Amino acid sequence: ENGAEETLAEAVTPTKIRHRVGRGEEEQASNAIQVSDISSGSVWTKMAHCCNPLPGDEIVGFVTRGKGISVHRVECENAERLSQFPERIVPVAWSAHPEAKFQVEIQIRALDRPGLINDVTRILSEYHANILSASMNTTRDRVATSRYTFEIADTRYLNAILNDIRRVDGVFSANRTTNNLKRVPV
Repeated sequence: ENGAEETLAEAVTPTKIRHRVGRGEEEQASNAIQVSDISSGSVWTKMAHCCNPLPGDEIVGFVTRGKGISVHRVECENAERLSQFPERIVPVAWSAHPEAKFQVEIQIRALDRPGLINDVTRILSEYHANILSASMNTTRDRVATSRYTFEIADTRYLNAILNDIRRVDGVFSANRTTNNLKRVPV
């Protein structure tokens, strides 16, 4: 479900906070998000796939039709579009100790060589990241651009993961993707 397609309406209040761990996957109970003025465990929440918010990101919640609250990064383009409905904006914050897995997408640019994918996936495995998808394209000049989507339980390790990948032989850059974030004028 794309965040831009969300329809905003009345809030629903099922019994547990939920965190969506992946497209088409089963939802799991979580205490990752605190919703302002609502007791913990009284509303459904899901992380928006358009921007994949992580603890530490500035976030905003939007009341959706029949699906509780969708949590976006503040700088997400879809959050900007949804902000035209101010009555549906809900203050949200990260819990002090979230117990959930978070979906992350990174992009790596490197000189293509045998074993490159193995070296990257070994690092993700060392951090107990569950790889959900991976893709790689190589240009004629042998520059490989790869994307990995994975789940991690502790987002404090994301910088360490990226730094370790940057140290892999031939890697030019490794960064969290920001496809749906507003472009800040330079």
